[in-house]
Amino acid sequence: VSWLLMLGAMVFVLPSWIFIAGTYLFLAMANASQIVMLECLTGVCSLEASTKIMGISEMVGCALGMLGSYAGESLLVFGKSAPFVACGHFSLLSTGVLALSLGWRRSEMFRDVSCGTAMVAAAAGGGFAGENPVMRSVSGLQSILYRTETYISSELAFRRDGGAFGSLECEGGSGASGQDTPSDSDALPLLLARGSA
Repeated sequence: VSWLLMLGAMVFVLPSWIFIAGTYLFLAMANASQIVMLECLTGVCSLEASTKIMGISEMVGCALGMLGSYAGESLLVFGKSAPFVACGHFSLLSTGVLALSLGWRRSEMFRDVSCGTAMVAAAAGGGFAGENPVMRSVSGLQSILYRTETYISSELAFRRDGGAFGSLECEGGSGASGQDTPSDSDALPLLLARGSA
């Protein structure tokens, strides 16, 4: 949104305050997203792991920022709006990669549940379509929309079990305990309760 605002100010020669508003909007959104990511990171990872991840990401971010400053100046050859068009495309690309990554991680968590079939169907609206990576990520994102637990609580539960909910017992189910498979209405609350514990 902020890049579109700045692009519109450049293309349609709008007053300078519109461009400045787009700049402030970009800074506010960037800072807010960093705070959310930092809270999720420190809530899931240890202090040592969080420090490593943040240190590496800062170095990579500084390198990309430096390259971007040179690229932005070079793109001015194609017009004043060219750098903003390029930044807008990269913003959409990074958002898409982040969304697909979150969906893939969510699908991993549901696939490894011992009561898997009923829970995946209930949470992802029919399961993960085959092994297509994109469709699997999209199904994972759909399950996020219907979740009742927090991202951090479910991630912690997943990591606590060594990367799987394999020790989850199926009440009335045949998974690891040799009982009958639970119904869809019983399976999802069981997983969500485990994730929020």
